[in-house]
Amino acid sequence: MSTKLIGFAVSIYILAAFAAGQKGVIPRTDAALPESPRVVSTEAIILNARLAPPELASDTLIKIATSGLNLRNYDRKFLIEEAIKLAREVKNPVRMRLVPIQGVAVDTETGYLNYAFELKLDGLSLMSRAIKAMVPLDRTRARHLIFLLNGKLGLGRIACGDTLTYDVSDIYSTVMDVAKAGFTKKEIETGSRALFLLPWLENLESPAQVGPALDLLIEFSLQPNERELLTSFLSRSLRRNFGDDRSFTFSIERDQILSKIARLISGPAAPSKIEIKSAFREYLGLNLGSPRCKGNEIANESKIPAYAADINRIYFDDPIKFELVGDMDVAESPKVRFLWTSEMARKLMQQLRAIRLIGQSNGQTPDDSDQRYEKIISLLELLDSWKADGDEPDSAIFNQKCIVYRTLLSSVPESNDKKLVTRSYLRYLSSAPMQKTNFIEWYLHVKHLANVDFKLFEEMSSEIPNQTFILLKQLKLVKL
Repeated sequence: MSTKLIGFAVSIYILAAFAAGQKGVIPRTDAALPESPRVVSTEAIILNARLAPPELASDTLIKIATSGLNLRNYDRKFLIEEAIKLAREVKNPVRMRLVPIQGVAVDTETGYLNYAFELKLDGLSLMSRAIKAMVPLDRTRARHLIFLLNGKLGLGRIACGDTLTYDVSDIYSTVMDVAKAGFTKKEIETGSRALFLLPWLENLESPAQVGPALDLLIEFSLQPNERELLTSFLSRSLRRNFGDDRSFTFSIERDQILSKIARLISGPAAPSKIEIKSAFREYLGLNLGSPRCKGNEIANESKIPAYAADINRIYFDDPIKFELVGDMDVAESPKVRFLWTSEMARKLMQQLRAIRLIGQSNGQTPDDSDQRYEKIISLLELLDSWKADGDEPDSAIFNQKCIVYRTLLSSVPESNDKKLVTRSYLRYLSSAPMQKTNFIEWYLHVKHLANVDFKLFEEMSSEIPNQTFILLKQLKLVKL
């Protein structure tokens, strides 16, 4: 990049900052600073982030605001507020987790979506991170942001046909952080902190919230009057049937709910412990005694699930009896879409295996290189021709194509072949509709490619004008 061009870009930034009337705050603009090969300024990253999809933009601004970069606290708050606004624009409002189904591998459509959710680029996860970042900068503002949420997350019922359920643990962790840092001794004594926490126990919408709500009571150091009030309201929230067996059974089996309730009621007897124990027993009875998802039902007294035995160890004086929970109505089975079942998928895997076998028996020879190159070209042409049809949605084709590219890259030893495959892969990613229809699933594969060989990613992606590629390279270079 020429010195004149850099000077021009910097001049634009200074003028925009002056016009914005906010000294030190990076202004909003639709023009990113020109990309420099190895030296990246904070301003350039911020401006490029604002051109990226909201998931990546919000994530980037939070990373900068919480980094060791030389920024004033005022600037950090400004970036966090912007990240919060962007978090409201993302496609996926809440993080989801895969519900393990017996006999079903992860190579399913929702299996890869689960991997994408682990990036925590959903709206609630980004909001949680942003508010947590605000705590050391402005505790009052952090309190207000939690107050605006009011414990209402908009969690609907999960159908038995679904194989993903909610994960809201991060926002409850953030609520605890704000409550620990955001109240004076006097406010705690007058009950302000308890009223702040109350909505997160009172407004339960899903069984997925029960575990985090119990964590709040267990891990938080509460005053006796606070504990009594909060336990009472959580008990009231638990005494009902949520009508969501998919989330209920998952939380019982995977979220260590029973060990949490056992920990909460252990020790010397107290009215609050008696109340929560009674409420939780009612919660179990109502939800176990309602229609169950196929695979969750207790159909045989000789095959009682492990969690039922754990329940009866806690409630030995009021155990769960088979006649009360057995022979319930059974709803639909989970709908699982398996990958790698089409004729095209099988053909591609066969060609991949053939490429991996080249040179394995007699060592590498010049003829092997030529043969491998021809097979790679053939495979890439076949891969390019694979389009979605009526049986497989775009997301299934997209994930399978990406896995083929990944496997091919790990199978070719020569530098030129790797460049050939990487260039093809990046062009496919840059043009894939998934970039817009479900960014997190698309970004999962982009990030993986950059992590495997960043130098190769940096070199090959420079040929392709893609805003996410540019921003990801900049973040890597400054180690964010």
